[in-house]
Amino acid sequence: MNRRTIEQLNRRTIEQLNRKTIEQLNKEV
Repeated sequence: MNRRTIEQLNRRTIEQLNRKTIEQLNKEV
């Protein structure tokens, strides 16, 4: 795997995690 592909995958996973965490926080409040 190239560094670029890994960086892209990392960005996608981080974005997905951020969305999930934000959704959970919104549910808690």
